[in-house]
Amino acid sequence: MTFQDVVETVLKLSPEEQTQLIEMIEFARQPSIQSHDSDEPLMTSEEIEALLHGTPKNSQDIARSDYVGAWSDMGITDGAEWVNEQKRKRRERKSW
Repeated sequence: MTFQDVVETVLKLSPEEQTQLIEMIEFARQPSIQSHDSDEPLMTSEEIEALLHGTPKNSQDIARSDYVGAWSDMGITDGAEWVNEQKRKRRERKSW
């Protein structure tokens, strides 16, 4: 099958199927920790140590940090709706 054959086949898909295909391609192209190519470690030993022996944060520390608003910064306004959408996308990807 040539590239042109693939393009012609994709153009015959419904808009919903084309969207699903694009999502699958985007998901497959996302880098993962396993594909870390840099010679630099993902985390320094100090960062790992801080995670292993971190201290609990109080509400004032959390409010001053950049943790607050992280979901809204990602465009997520309803957590339950976002989770359900992720489940739907996963079901669609696995239905192949």
